[in-house]
Amino acid sequence: AAMMTPEEVMPVVLNECLYAGGPFFGYPFKPVLNALFGAPYDRAYSHFRRDHSDELNLTLHLIALFYQLSMSFTWLNELDLALFGGLLGGGGAARDKKEEPRSRRAPLGILAFSTTIVWGAALATCQAAMPAKVVAVIALLAAYTGRSVLRPHWVRLAYLQGAVEALVYQVFILKRPVSNIRDLVALFFLRHLAFVQLKRLRGRLSPYRLLVNLAVAGFLAVTCMDNIFKGFPYPLLLGIFGWVPALLTDQPGLFFLSCGFAATLFQGLAHHISGEQATLPQLQDVHDEFAHVTFFPALLAQSSLETFAPATLLQQ
Repeated sequence: AAMMTPEEVMPVVLNECLYAGGPFFGYPFKPVLNALFGAPYDRAYSHFRRDHSDELNLTLHLIALFYQLSMSFTWLNELDLALFGGLLGGGGAARDKKEEPRSRRAPLGILAFSTTIVWGAALATCQAAMPAKVVAVIALLAAYTGRSVLRPHWVRLAYLQGAVEALVYQVFILKRPVSNIRDLVALFFLRHLAFVQLKRLRGRLSPYRLLVNLAVAGFLAVTCMDNIFKGFPYPLLLGIFGWVPALLTDQPGLFFLSCGFAATLFQGLAHHISGEQATLPQLQDVHDEFAHVTFFPALLAQSSLETFAPATLLQQ
């Protein structure tokens, strides 16, 4: 087989960096790559505003922003603990299964702190309106400060995420309306039963953590070589099923990583419920996609202000 040319390799590298760690999750390298290869803020905002002007959609996306940022920085904290302060997921099967992992926070956190600085700088210097930039940076700082808060509750969160999964099954797989409450309750009950059974096996596969993690990494690497919305979005399956290997191997970090894909599915639900098209699947250009996810906090803040409080922008 012929070797890939540099022109062919670069889009693959960019797609891997963009999608494999969670499309909207932050890492120190993402804002840098956006500065080098991403589209300008004004272009990103024209795409964003086109698809995010409805009040319901914006409200749901504000929830999604909390979902994305809180899980993103909790995941970065897990990476900091794994790389610079302990094993990913804590004590695993060696500890009493009734004992949740402590709210451990890596001091400063090399990855979490550098992501906050680099991403915060990108948001603070972009062409967004000043109130939007302030809101975006404050949201980033809040997520960084609270990056260890959710860690002790990861199993409970994995259970509650079943509500999002039930909606995903109903809307995207069964193609049934959200208003069909009976089916929604039935789907959540089935997810409840599956969770209860698998929770009894928590940590059973802990000796095989490395193998499981390599399998997940390989799956993401293979399925994120191109825009994940070209055809079936296979990486998003981790958002539906990621809690299963996380529970079986007793790794909170694996669960928080999967939330990057679950939260993206939640944003898709927001678009479906509000009737506005999702932006990321429409872009089909890695430069626009990088700008969309990098500027997302500022884009959402500015569009929300334009809809809910336009006077704050008119004063600029």
